Amino acid sequence: MGDVHCQVCREPWDAYGVRNGDMCKWEADLFLGGEGCPCCKGDSGQRNPGPMELLAGMEPPPRGEWVRPKPEILWACDGCDVQAQVDPDDGEPHWGGGRSVHYSRGHGFRYGQIGPARPEVEAHAVIAEQTYCPGCAELCYECREVFVFTRDRGTTGPYDPGAGFVSDNGRPICVTCFEEQDRSEEE
Repeated sequence: MGDVHCQVCREPWDAYGVRNGDMCKWEADLFLGGEGCPCCKGDSGQRNPGPMELLAGMEPPPRGEWVRPKPEILWACDGCDVQAQVDPDDGEPHWGGGRSVHYSRGHGFRYGQIGPARPEVEAHAVIAEQTYCPGCAELCYECREVFVFTRDRGTTGPYDPGAGFVSDNGRPICVTCFEEQDRSEEE
């Protein structure tokens, strides 16, 4: 049974359900602000005047538009333009825009198949003051301290920031670890 009512169409809603799954987060915010509910979407054609409005012969007050807000962009990858966004439906970070498919070891993967299913609030990798997602940059497999590009990103030399190689096991490796590996093989 509904214990709160829409201010626009008088539809009854369960107060617990408004914040726990009956509505998206942005819909609940609009509903609690008196802007309508998912049934009427704030449509003035379905508005019923309240008792005071009827007594005074007044029109209902103007209301804001029932529009899903755009996702908040936390950061964007400079390599593939994918964005870490806060979804207005659930308030959680999600991947959006750009290329959501990356290639690793010769196969194409969507986010969540390899790497994190949801982005972090902070950028995954920062190389030469640019941000990169897990599909474009990984930590060096050997030292786990230096980010390297997962494939050629336009580095001109082996000592450029983010430059790396592919090790024998197919994982990215930084120049320092590659040189150490090369020296140990020569000995």
